[in-house]
Amino acid sequence: MLNHSPNAQGLAYLDKKSDFYCVNAEYKCVNEGDEIFVCYGAHDNIRLWVEYGFSIPHNIFNRVDVPNGVLFALAETLGLDVSDEKKRIIEEMAIPNTMYLSDIKPSFGIQKNIAILLMDKLQLKDVKTLVYGSMQNEEAEDTIYLFLEALKGLLEKRVKTCSTAFSHFWTEQVEILNNIIKLREDSSDDE
Repeated sequence: MLNHSPNAQGLAYLDKKSDFYCVNAEYKCVNEGDEIFVCYGAHDNIRLWVEYGFSIPHNIFNRVDVPNGVLFALAETLGLDVSDEKKRIIEEMAIPNTMYLSDIKPSFGIQKNIAILLMDKLQLKDVKTLVYGSMQNEEAEDTIYLFLEALKGLLEKRVKTCSTAFSHFWTEQVEILNNIIKLREDSSDDE
């Protein structure tokens, strides 16, 4: 019997030539009927649930994916200038807005895409140099955390309105944002 563990005893894979699901347990003898643990890979709980029918508490691969459309809509509610030119630049640069449970600060993508939305026309001419250079300032950091709070609010609404069978997936995303926001608050308390 196969079961999941992040500390796998074997490697599971699909052999495309034979079209069989195989498990290689080269360092352990597995007798018929024994249970062996494999790792299904770097899957968040939603994917584990859909593909395998289970989820893992505090799964380090849980994440919050923020599509650019959501980034733009939330940025507009915060009063940022979301011009067509800025949208085009963000789409072309294709920096993902993904945050993971293991993150201790907003992701690179969130930081840089919000920095682009804060740029004026002159800065946009040199956008790649500014984005990949060290350009974080207090205004950008404050805006990033305002964005995270707004996103958290949207996800909290989703928790309340979705089916109870799936609310824990949204709650996990709220938890990711809470952790990142709390770490900033804790670090400012230390100063």
